[in-house]
Amino acid sequence: MGLSDARFAIQTIGRWVKTGRRDRRANRLHATAEERLLVLRHPANKPSFYRRVLEVLENEFPEVRARFELQLLPFRKADVSRYRLCIPWLQDPVQSWSVAAYKRMDRITDQLAVRGVATINPVAKLTNAVKVSGSERIRSAGIRTARTVEITDLENFRETGLGLQLPILIRDDWGHASKYALARGAVIRCDTEQERRDANLQGFRRPIAIEFIETKSPDGLYRKYRHFAMGDMGFPHHVQMKYHWYVKGEEGGRLEYSDAIREEELAFVHQPDPNTELLQKARQALDLDYVAFDYSYDQSGNLVVWEANPLPIIAYATDQWAYKNHIVIRTILGMAQMYLTRAGLPVPDELQERTAIRPE
Repeated sequence: MGLSDARFAIQTIGRWVKTGRRDRRANRLHATAEERLLVLRHPANKPSFYRRVLEVLENEFPEVRARFELQLLPFRKADVSRYRLCIPWLQDPVQSWSVAAYKRMDRITDQLAVRGVATINPVAKLTNAVKVSGSERIRSAGIRTARTVEITDLENFRETGLGLQLPILIRDDWGHASKYALARGAVIRCDTEQERRDANLQGFRRPIAIEFIETKSPDGLYRKYRHFAMGDMGFPHHVQMKYHWYVKGEEGGRLEYSDAIREEELAFVHQPDPNTELLQKARQALDLDYVAFDYSYDQSGNLVVWEANPLPIIAYATDQWAYKNHIVIRTILGMAQMYLTRAGLPVPDELQERTAIRPE
């Protein structure tokens, strides 16, 4: 066991005790239903990632929150008769940060399946959505994606570019770049052959080269749309705009805001997403139950899917963007509806009413 592995193991033990105590208290207060949804997390890796989901259900639909039982890996419980569905809230792909957690969760999935309990987004399928395989699977559904190639021979990449035309991006195949990815070198853009040859790939674990697709709109803005595919349901979630190609966080400038942008986003989220049918085909091609798609339109007006995220962040907006928080709540209620439907449990009429998308 290496030093980092030992440190992770120590952190896991300490956080397992602390988070486990908090889970037991939450279960006593809220998990009162007889038929339940088993929510599994890892004590040392984002166990509170979806705390907003639980908070919204506590406030809006306590009878639905009563079905959520919180547990931590490694989870060894003999009696699983009350569970109707297993929901791992684990960062994808799990084996990228803990092989032990991956193997344990995969074993739990198999054990529950024998008892007729399904698992949402089984960990063995999460690599379907990483960048190389994800782009191929989504493309098989008839949707344009950026051509993505693994960099296995660095010298060949420097000399040939692996057949990709400039400009290109360099990223890791596994993992999700943060809003500071450019500054930290987690995303590198190469516009010239010299930049490609000089690119420092030392910090990459599974480097890939990605075709750059121009998606700048006539008004000079780049637009990135997010769509949640939850079972057979699809929910438009947001549209972000920037005068820089990296439409994420504050790098290359903050996201743009104006009254016109606000109205454009509200119009998007209050209408059925015109790409719902195509994105459902993409979800099915990924063989996942739940995924958020980030997409844009190329300069010919064609849909381009950038990425599929099986554990997308769901957070309240602040400042001038707080107007969209009712959509965040709708997305959370959509998650709950998906879980209940997949588990064969009743969905409250009011919850279905709250997730319905009716054009204004």
